[in-house]
Amino acid sequence: MGASGERIAAEVIDLPGTYSLYPKSMDERVPFQVLCDPENELYPDLTIIIADGTNLKRSLFLCSQIVDLKRPAILVINMMDIVRLKGMEINFELLSEKLGITVIPMNARKGEGIAELKKAIVHPAARQHRDFSNFKTFEPEVVKKIREVVNVNSDYNAFLVANNLEMISTFDQVILLIW
Repeated sequence: MGASGERIAAEVIDLPGTYSLYPKSMDERVPFQVLCDPENELYPDLTIIIADGTNLKRSLFLCSQIVDLKRPAILVINMMDIVRLKGMEINFELLSEKLGITVIPMNARKGEGIAELKKAIVHPAARQHRDFSNFKTFEPEVVKKIREVVNVNSDYNAFLVANNLEMISTFDQVILLIW
């Protein structure tokens, strides 16, 4: 619900089993196309990364990639009941600060964290614009030309497009300008 209690509709697209934006198989192409192609009809306004709190390292690579896309994002750390049971500790404030996005602890089985997630979706926090990697240094002219043709928010997104041109809807325009 919004600030005044009104209902807000949202379309949710699930991209299960996504651990990277480097597509190596047909299954991995769908998340790449949805998250990296601004012309894709499913291109999201907000990305929510759901991470298993007991194996957080597995999801942080994808999270850093999404942060480098410079699109609004939220990291949800699920299975907090098991995290606590195993005696593990996660510093959510520090993680949020380092990633530059909202981080929400959750135990989905018991509904813990759902209200916080809804609030973060409706009122996203201001993002810190940080890059985990400087992809412009690899091929600055290619990154520049792609950013001129494809409406991407980051050098990283342009770098991903350059490496996966066949999966981008504006492919023909990009090829002509680059070569």
